[in-house]
Amino acid sequence: LALAEDFGHLFTLTSVLNLAGLLRLWRREPQLAYEHANQSFEISEQQDYRSYAWSRMLRGQALFDLGQREKG
Repeated sequence: LALAEDFGHLFTLTSVLNLAGLLRLWRREPQLAYEHANQSFEISEQQDYRSYAWSRMLRGQALFDLGQREKG
């Protein structure tokens, strides 16, 4: 993550954030997964990237795992 942030290429950063979010879900760390996915979603939305679908899916699963089933 730090390397992607230092690199400064936002599309790469969103991809890395999505992968980090997925890893956090696998590790049963939904709060951190949500934070990564939400950051990716915000960047994707600002830059008009179509990869926002991944971040929306990860964000929804993280919310579900956090007990916010209606939002997830």
